[in-house]
Amino acid sequence: MVTTDRRTILVLGAGVIGGQVADLLARMNDRYRIALAARDPDRVRHRANLAITVAMNLGFVPIVDPYATDVFDLARTAELIHEVQPDLIVNATSVQTFWRISLLPPPLYQTLDRARIGPWLPNHLATALAVMRAVRVSGTAAPVVNASFPDAVNPALATVGLAPLIGAGNIANLVPTLRRAAGAMLGVAPDGFQLRFAAHHYACNAISSHGHAEGAPTVLGVRLSDDAPAVPLDPAALFASVAGR
Repeated sequence: MVTTDRRTILVLGAGVIGGQVADLLARMNDRYRIALAARDPDRVRHRANLAITVAMNLGFVPIVDPYATDVFDLARTAELIHEVQPDLIVNATSVQTFWRISLLPPPLYQTLDRARIGPWLPNHLATALAVMRAVRVSGTAAPVVNASFPDAVNPALATVGLAPLIGAGNIANLVPTLRRAAGAMLGVAPDGFQLRFAAHHYACNAISSHGHAEGAPTVLGVRLSDDAPAVPLDPAALFASVAGR
């Protein structure tokens, strides 16, 4: 049975992140209408069809509508936002995908990698700026979630008054493993305590790869319940366990 009372989410970008966002939303009990937008009309149609097919195999009846737009076309993107009337906008656009740099010859890749966020930031900032300009021109009040390197992009956009509401960064990917590691250290099931973790994108990569934050600041809090005192847990041992066990 198709639910007609659906909230509309506009996902800009149909690559690794945008495509998977569409997949997840399409499997959330038919709660959303997903408008999936990207530059290539054929590719975005194929990606929307894939999201629909897999969701239907899992018992859902999704609405995933493909749209073609280049976010650097300000008028067209603003027109699309006005046409779709989204309740929420997710930006997952980039000039170049995050993993392409790793395909360079090792000496070139290693040289660029030493620049840390330098080579990546322009790729994400350029399209995010274009998206936020279109959001402003469209007149929409829909909040924007930025999934394109929000740790650096959102503060940069804030300097010109165009910051998205919030980011969707990599830290959430690390939290389940932190919970498993903390549970093993405490002798408690992973869902038997509360864990709060705040850190930069850089710390997430460093902990996952090397078992320590490489000097980047992190905030970790573990409690067995709301009114319980904080559990004294050694972050260094926890991070080491993430990259080890």
